[in-house]
Amino acid sequence: ASGAVGRPGGWEIAYVRRGDEGAAVWLMDGDGADRRQVSADVGAFGTLHWSPDGTALAWIRSAPVGEYGGEPGLRVVADGLGYRHLGDGYREGRLGQLFVMELADGVSRRLVEGPFDVRSLSWSPDSRRLAYAAKAEADLGLNLNEDLWVVGRDGGEPVQLTTNPGIDRDPHWFADDRMAYLRTEN
Repeated sequence: ASGAVGRPGGWEIAYVRRGDEGAAVWLMDGDGADRRQVSADVGAFGTLHWSPDGTALAWIRSAPVGEYGGEPGLRVVADGLGYRHLGDGYREGRLGQLFVMELADGVSRRLVEGPFDVRSLSWSPDSRRLAYAAKAEADLGLNLNEDLWVVGRDGGEPVQLTTNPGIDRDPHWFADDRMAYLRTEN
């Protein structure tokens, strides 16, 4: 088991448990009792983030994006920054993507699918939106720019919050709906 994270205002802990079929999200009481799988599917899960209302979990994990013309496992030579900073996933057509699972049904779904490499996330205080830092795929080999975006909990069209040519990352949403984040100018 790994990645244990406590439910807001509750006594339960969510964690990722790996088995023969793959990884799954599990819940248990704070004393370790009543362990149960809550994800309807098995697969890969990143660091879990509870929604403030305790009804959903979000995470970032590497997933296929668009067409990939290469063959995974082959040696790749590239001069771009994306190759040096993103590792194997980038070389195999995979980028960080944002996923959400509602505990009511346990189904994982990709919230944002597209030409982004998602780096960090934060839930809104009302649990209806997520802010995330992402690098556009078009920028991967050219610069280190990351911008902040917001998307509804149910998906939809993301809204870009920042256009700084440097790095904007690690959003943190406060209870009064203000947001703080780290910014690098150059």
